[in-house]
Amino acid sequence: MTTKKLVKTLIEFFSPSRRRQLRRMLGVGLLLLLFWQITQEGRLEDWVENIKSARADGNRLGYLFLALGLMPLNWLLETAKWRQLLLTDWRPGWISSLKAVLAGISVSIATPNRIGEYGGRAILAPASQTANVVFSSLIGSLCQWVVFLACGWPALWLILGAYYKWPLWLKLGVSWSVPLILILLIGLLKQPWLATWWKSKVVKYRWWRWLRKKIGEGKPLEYQQVVWAMAFALLRFWVYSFQYLLLLWFFKLSLSFEQGMQGVFSIYLIQAGIPLPPGFSVITRSELALLVWGSETLAPLSIVSATFTLYIINLVIPALFGALLILNKKK
Repeated sequence: MTTKKLVKTLIEFFSPSRRRQLRRMLGVGLLLLLFWQITQEGRLEDWVENIKSARADGNRLGYLFLALGLMPLNWLLETAKWRQLLLTDWRPGWISSLKAVLAGISVSIATPNRIGEYGGRAILAPASQTANVVFSSLIGSLCQWVVFLACGWPALWLILGAYYKWPLWLKLGVSWSVPLILILLIGLLKQPWLATWWKSKVVKYRWWRWLRKKIGEGKPLEYQQVVWAMAFALLRFWVYSFQYLLLLWFFKLSLSFEQGMQGVFSIYLIQAGIPLPPGFSVITRSELALLVWGSETLAPLSIVSATFTLYIINLVIPALFGALLILNKKK
């Protein structure tokens, strides 16, 4: 069977009614997966008991409410970053963009390292914009990875330098080497010769020609768009890192702001480089936290509880809304 016949057969098979059924099945499946992850991966009973214990201290409830209140800001910044990188004149409104991001979160929980987020956003976008949505999401993820590296690298090496008692010049030299290189590389993006060189290299690849055809007569990605996307990625990274620290404080962990943020930055950097099956980010982040801060001085159950609470706030709650949006999509 030729490729054209295969595509035609698939199109005929996936009729509008079948596509609606598949979307409903996907939405229901995502809801069931969320329930499984909450009950199996997060040590639910221990978490509930620890929540009750922490809640008894009324002075600490402010940390929990502030972490919860920062959740919308986290995903609004992600929405702003994604909209900044769209390559065509299609500009969805803020509500439509946020709905697409929430759908992406919902689908991402079922995939390793949340890679399904790209396809999830495309579910709520026009079919003609699928390539644009996926490509801009990939570039946005790359911007977030750059921020992981720029913030996490110095934090990790400052912790290691303090542990091994390195001299100050060595700690600063190693920790700030990668961020300085990244700043130079971002500055190079503004040079016209780099864009010309890039086009000459990728134009020969079929995937690039396919992508340009799918996006259509879209404008090229401009330097200013990348800089704004990096700024939104940096702000978002600080927001959810601070959320994590607030929850650690809520569960009575004695960490200073500097010590806590350095540890959180290091954890996110290490975790970003580990391919993880769906749902394992909670367990892995907890183990990394124990490694960074030490299980002898901090209560392991409190670290796990803070990690799981952040997972509930930043992923499970938005994913529930995203699954409902997928279920209710009629077109």
